Amino acid sequence: MNKFFIWLFVLFFSALASNFLVISLNAAELKAIFLDAKWDGKKIPDDQQCITQGGVNPSTPKIKVTGIPSGAKSILMTITDYNYGSAGLHGVFRFKVADGATEMVLPAIAETAKNFPSGVEIEKYESGGMSQEGNYLPPCSDRRSHMYASEIQVVDSDDEELALFDLEWGRY
Repeated sequence: MNKFFIWLFVLFFSALASNFLVISLNAAELKAIFLDAKWDGKKIPDDQQCITQGGVNPSTPKIKVTGIPSGAKSILMTITDYNYGSAGLHGVFRFKVADGATEMVLPAIAETAKNFPSGVEIEKYESGGMSQEGNYLPPCSDRRSHMYASEIQVVDSDDEELALFDLEWGRY
């Protein structure tokens, strides 16, 4: 009888370990990188501040997201000035994820955009009242060394979080 329980014990934990290994191999880590070399995550590019402070056609950076988990339906990009507070004060955008996609490119969105690329919606308008159009507010802290970043959140069809990545844009 002892051999039966030992065999059962070994079988159970072997199955558990092999399932864990399969899950670990299938789970990719969410990452986001800039596709434009002028964005380095340290300093906001000189022409990408808000128009009222001399920006020239400022827009969100073009971002490549990899490691998108299965079940993803949307990516929410929440843009924040960490020194000012209030997550999403600079805008929140929703990007539709194609079924089964494990990576995608988030297109740049201009401060003055009236229409968005296909599959992109505004989730929360810039709420500081400083943007030209009220959609996206580029860095606008008047060179006071504020840190800007975006939270890249992958969600399912019920808006439940599947993965999260914080991407620092740099200081302005």
